Parts: sequence; structure tokens; C-alpha cells
Amino acid sequence: MHAGGRGLRACLYALLLSALASPHGARGGACEEPLVPTAAGARVLCMPAGLQPRPEVAHCGALNHSWADIIRAPPGRFTTGGLGRHLLEDRFEVWVCDRGRACAAGGVVCYTFSEEHRLFVPWGLWEHVLEPRRASAAGARSAGAVRGRIQGARGAGALTISLGSAHSDGFLRTVTLSSDEGSFAFEEVPLGAVYWLKSEGLGHANRPAQTRNLSAHAPVWEAVLDVGDGAEHRRRLLVGHDPDPPAVSWQWEWALDASRAGCVTESATVVAAPSITYLEDEIEISDDQAAWKLAHEYGILLARESQWTSEFAGRLLDTVSTVPLRAGARSYYSSLDLSVLPLLSVWSLERRVPLHNDISIGVDAHGMTRVNISADAFTYAAPQKVIIDGVVGKYFSKRLYHALVRFVTNDAADYAAAEHILSTRFGTRSVLSDATISALTAPTTAEDAARFQPWTRHPEEILTILGMFEELPSGLHQVPGLAYLLRRADGLDHPLYPAAPAVAWPDASDESYIEFMESAFLSDVRHLRRLVLHEKAHFVWSGVLGHSIRDEWTALGGWYPNADDPDGWSTSHQLQFVSRYAHGKNPNEHFAESLAAYVENPAALLACCAEQYAFIRDRIMHGQRYIPQIAEPYTFEVLNLSPDFVYPGRIVRLRVEVRGLPEEDKYVTVVIWLHTAEGVFAGASAAVFRLFSSIGTFRDVRLACATRAIYTRAKKSEPTYLTKEA
Repeated sequence: MHAGGRGLRACLYALLLSALASPHGARGGACEEPLVPTAAGARVLCMPAGLQPRPEVAHCGALNHSWADIIRAPPGRFTTGGLGRHLLEDRFEVWVCDRGRACAAGGVVCYTFSEEHRLFVPWGLWEHVLEPRRASAAGARSAGAVRGRIQGARGAGALTISLGSAHSDGFLRTVTLSSDEGSFAFEEVPLGAVYWLKSEGLGHANRPAQTRNLSAHAPVWEAVLDVGDGAEHRRRLLVGHDPDPPAVSWQWEWALDASRAGCVTESATVVAAPSITYLEDEIEISDDQAAWKLAHEYGILLARESQWTSEFAGRLLDTVSTVPLRAGARSYYSSLDLSVLPLLSVWSLERRVPLHNDISIGVDAHGMTRVNISADAFTYAAPQKVIIDGVVGKYFSKRLYHALVRFVTNDAADYAAAEHILSTRFGTRSVLSDATISALTAPTTAEDAARFQPWTRHPEEILTILGMFEELPSGLHQVPGLAYLLRRADGLDHPLYPAAPAVAWPDASDESYIEFMESAFLSDVRHLRRLVLHEKAHFVWSGVLGHSIRDEWTALGGWYPNADDPDGWSTSHQLQFVSRYAHGKNPNEHFAESLAAYVENPAALLACCAEQYAFIRDRIMHGQRYIPQIAEPYTFEVLNLSPDFVYPGRIVRLRVEVRGLPEEDKYVTVVIWLHTAEGVFAGASAAVFRLFSSIGTFRDVRLACATRAIYTRAKKSEPTYLTKEA
């Protein structure tokens, strides 16, 4: 019987090879060039010739492991990497070698992974397929370098050189040079990405960012940055009072380039380092438009000695604008008064010393708030389009946002600020009267306020909740039914569920609550984050998902009503659950556990329950993904960042020009350029902007679209009118 089994397998293999030799190869026909039909177990795959199974491993069969198994395996069991010149995008991209499977005598078997069939296909022995590549690559670079020199420096002041990744916010480094230094270098720059390079400095010319792709074939970029005088690229180059002033006394221009901030050029007849005086203390601030907006709208003063570049300033401005602030911010229609600004403070950028929670806050001898923020918090400060498993989604880090929440709330010591964020951004309140608490618990536990305590007793707890609420997609920030958060008094267990660290009541009333026990905050932070997400997920189940989608989830989990079960539900499935709790309860708890895992531990959910992972990804999160954080020894690249799209009609260039002598009426010209797709204009037909003065007056200006540009001219004593360029 056993011998007959071997003969049957041999017969099937011979028939399979015969089929491959015929014109009807893979999928009933020949593979497209340069692929060739290849037997892989019971399947016929179209593979590159260099990846076909070698004779010594053809009998090994597919590797019976998932990516989750490979990640969790003991160190040294598996080795993985990219296929390099053999890579076929979306079909074969990576290899895996298994030191724990002895299917071929005398060596370690390596496999390629079929992205299309989700199958590990035998490739060959390590010494045959990988050692030759390693030997030829010995001395090849794993990282590149960007080196360059400065040309045309005028000795006007320090220069900051910035290097960033062009298609994401994942890489950003800076180096500051004195006026007499002529060269710079960035070492250990990861290969396989496009980078931008530019310089900034008071008194030097600005030019658009240069770009270059760093790869194994071209790992070093030798660059030249021209910071000399150029009429079209001047940056505050005209110093002092000119006895014969030019017709244009001030010009400012922004243009889109490969960096996020773009390129800003400015020239003026009178120039000095920008500064703001507060309490007789003169503070020199960064020479950047985003820095000025941070100062004028929020009171955030970026100390110039910290070398805040336009990239750092722009990302800080973008992020702080998403944090809800209490009333009291400066009105656009009033003159600048620093004393009424909500976040008055001086900020320094910390590039060397790690900071706890990425931020430190103190007060100097003058009573001014001083803030140090980690430069590392600025990478991935904004969402980036990504492709994971072939589906477009978003990848982003919230480090900068979380650091700013700590600043705005003064580490939750200013609890009113934390409550404002909670209510404005998430539609939930935590400061409640005794009467409200009694009314909320009337249909649930029927208790009075004495059984609960204010969140201000342990304010760090509310920052954790704010952080995890923020991690959910914006469409799930405010969930119907979740109106309040309660904190049960320290030492008190829940009267109905004594072992529970938190309980959600989504069906108790139209405006209901989640209550947390002390035990929730005594566990490790990872468990607490999962708990917060789990409890909010109950409100998503009850208030967001319709009956049809809940029914689909119920069917996916194999759930059916069972009057004999304490929870009223049973499931026919045994293994497809992310936790024992999800398996032992009901569809609602199963969903809450799975949604929390999707955000907090996506690898675990994907490993056990791929269909549930895909359901949440596509039906709940609309493609938004959360990338698991894997220990460094097991890290491998699974992410392809795609560049942001430039849509027709986007503003790609803006120029503001002022003409007139110091004591004369001024003429202001504004020119706006819009992006066109392949010469086809599909953008705005009109534009409106508001022009403010330092004393609080303003004027609304409407622009009509011209063939090549949009102009408006305004004289101090005359009405605004529009003109068009011929």
C-alpha cells in the first residue's frame, strides 16, 4: 500500500510535466514572456526562469507556514529577503529560507513566495541560490550617502541643509553649516527611495529642492547647492537702506517642489532677523512663513537658534491646526497681542537627546513657557498613501499629534483643555454633574455619584484614552450613542461584572457611556490601549453598523442563536478567533475584540483570521491599515509607499509683489498658478482671499481666472479691481 502511494504520486507528476510540454500550459495556455509554466505541487504557476524549483528541492513541496508563523518563529529559524533582479512585482517579490525543515540532504531549503497564490514555492538550496548572490554582493552597500558642497555663499549667515524622502514623511535629516563651511554629508541613508535636498538660510538664495533616487547601483549622491545671488531665487538678499531703491520693494514667492513645504523666495529693501518682543525680552524666531503663522495665530515661537527649517515648521503647523483649542485664540481681525494667544511659548527642536513622550515643557526665569520637541516625532507627521496587500490605504504616525496634545493640556494638568479636545473631536464628555451620573446609571447599575471619581484625580488616564480614540479613522471619532466617560472610584469593582476593567453600555440610552475601573489603568499600556478600543467598538457595533453588515459579520464568525448558552449565542467555528474571549461570547464581543486587534495587533488578527481582517479593512476601515511593530531582528519590508497625487487645480505657485517707496502708496500684485493635467485646465474659475493688516483691518479680494495668471492690484486709497495678463 505504501509503495503504491509513491507510484501514484510519480504518475501524477509525469502527467503534469506532459501537460506543461503541450501548448496548453498554465491556465490552459502558455505563460506570457518571460514567464514559463512551472509545477508547484498540484498547481501550475507562471514563474520567471530563474525562480523555478531546482531538481534537488523539487520534491519538497510548499512550505506549510504563514508569514505570521515566520515572524513569531525563534531567532535563526527563518531568513527572508528581496528577490532583487529576479523580482516580479505583485507576483514574486521575496524569498524565505527554512533552517528547520530537512527535506533535502545537505543544505537549507529556500522558497519563493507567490503573491498571487499565497504559496511558498521551493527554489533551491541556500548554497546554490543565495550564497553566490551574497558573494557577488560582498562589499555592496546596505545604505547610501548624500554629500555635497555649497557654491556662491555670501557669508551672510548660517545655512541649514535638509534631506528628506520625496514620496513619504519617513525620512528627514538636517545639518547646519556656518557661513565659512563649504561642504556637508549625510551618511547611512537607506537605499531604494527618492530623496530631495535643499538649503535654507537668512541672507542666502533659496532654490527648489533637487531630487535623486538612491539605489544599489547609484548609492552616493554628489550634489552642488548654489546659494548665490539670483534675481529669481533671492531670499532676503537686499540688506540695509538702498539710496536708490528698486521699483519692487518687497517680493515673496512660494512654489511646489519635491519637499512638503515647497520653495519660498523673498527679497526686501530692508531686512533684519525676524524677532518678537515679549515682556522686554526679544526673541528671534525662525525665518519662515509657517513659523510666522504659528506665532501670529497660536503664540508658538520657533527659536531661530534651533534651526527650524520650513519642513519642520510646516509639519508642526499642519498638526497643531488639527488639535481643537478652547476659545480665546487671537481674532484675525484684531492687532497682534501675544498676551492673548492661547499657546504662548518658545519652541526648540531636539535632535540628539531622546525625550520622554517626545516633548518636555518648562518655564524660564521670565515666566515664558519653553518647549523642547523631538525631531523624531516629525517623521510620518502626515498621512501617506500606501499599498498593502495590493489595496490602497493610509499609513501614518501620531507621535507629533500626541506630543502636541500633551503640550496643549500641559500633560493633562490643564484638564479643561483635555476636556475640550474630548468633546470637540470625539463628541464625548468626562466632566459630569452628580445629577447626570445618577441619570446615566439609572437604567444600568442605579448608583449615585459617590461611587465614581473625577478624571482629574489621575489626569494621565484621559491622555491615554484621547490617544487611542485618535488612532481610529476620522469617521469613527464621533460614534452615535457614546456621549460620556465615567471613572469608577479607586478600589471599587463593578457591581455586576466584578472582574471587568471596563464596561460599555451602548444600548442603555440614546446618550450613553463607558465606565472604567481602576484595574484598567493598573495593567500594561498595551492592554489598556486594546481595552479602550474594545469598549468603543461596542458603540461602533450598535450605532454605526447597519443590520445587514452585522448579519454578514455574524455569518463570518459562524454564529447562531442558542437559548442554552448563557450569552444566547454559539459558533460552529473553533480556531478563527483572535482571542478566547472573542470565541466564547457573541458576535458583538467578537467584533469588539477583532476591531481592537486590527488597530493594536493587526499581525495577530491577520494570522488567525484573514477573512475577518479583510472584512474590517474593506467594510469598516475603508482601506485604512495599521502596520504592526515587529522587533528589529524580525523586521522585513512589507510596504510600498506611493507618491501623493497632484490633482488638476491645485495651487502650485504663488507670488506676492509690493511696489512703492516707503512713504508712498503701495501697489500689490498677487499671481496664482494652478496645476493643469497634460495641458487641460480643470481647476477653479475664481478665487477669494482676505488681506489683513497688522492693526486689524482687512479687505476681501476676488480673483477671476485668466489665461495664464490671476492678478489683483490694490492702492491704499482706491478700491480693489482685477486685471488680466494679456
